Amino acid sequence: MNAYLRIDSYTFTENLIADYILQDSATANIRFSKKTGVKMFINLKMNLLKKKNNKK
Repeated sequence: MNAYLRIDSYTFTENLIADYILQDSATANIRFSKKTGVKMFINLKMNLLKKKNNKK
């Protein structure tokens, strides 16, 4: 698993970014997802959502 997807170890600011990505954006989201090693933004979004739901 990619280190960027370990939401339980995210800082407050990183959680804000994850929340923002889950809400919506465009080009910035695609660039961020590529930087994390995820090939498609939808995969990053789904992984973040799954991790966030499991954390609750």
